[in-house]
Amino acid sequence: RPPALRAAEEPGPPPPSPRQRGQAPAPGAEGGGLAGVVAVASSTGGVWVLAAMLRDLPRTGRAVLVAQHMEQEFVPFFAEWLQGASGWRVVVVEDEVPLAPGAVFLPGGGKDLLLDGDLLRAAAPAGRFVPSADRLLASAARLGPAVTGVVLSGMGSDGAEGLAALARRGGRALCQAPGSAVVPSMPQSALSRAAGAIPIAPEALATAVAMTGSA
Repeated sequence: RPPALRAAEEPGPPPPSPRQRGQAPAPGAEGGGLAGVVAVASSTGGVWVLAAMLRDLPRTGRAVLVAQHMEQEFVPFFAEWLQGASGWRVVVVEDEVPLAPGAVFLPGGGKDLLLDGDLLRAAAPAGRFVPSADRLLASAARLGPAVTGVVLSGMGSDGAEGLAALARRGGRALCQAPGSAVVPSMPQSALSRAAGAIPIAPEALATAVAMTGSA
């Protein structure tokens, strides 16, 4: 099970690696120019779909920004697990870091993640759900067709307004097919509010994302 889900049964989290303390990923084979950004909203039941999508998604030229609803003490566990399960570099943003390809970016515990120009910033939370999917998706909307928004399984409607804003700016709006979700209300809400949002089966998400935001 993901460490975030078994934390109550385990000792405290291991110390984060340097990249997980908020350093930008080092350039390498997965670097190069940034061709596209993927902004993901996820909550209950979404971690499995997220990891599987990332495993099948080419890293070259892409940055992935994730708002995964989670108690702040579980974030180091989750970052460690996601890096191992997906094969992507995982960067936990505690203050601000440059946006760069070939990495997954998570906000530090108890913070929201925002795209601000060419920087990713961790911000004080502004709503009930932390991190806020609406804030992340809305901040990424300025990238227009270069951004793909994805809303995965979860309770409530966080992410719906942000995905709608992203779609209005020309970004592509995808949602996990509600019938496949452990908790369908987040993708259902997003599909109802974001014009042109497309429901996608979990096993097809990576292919759908890879069709956008690439050179």
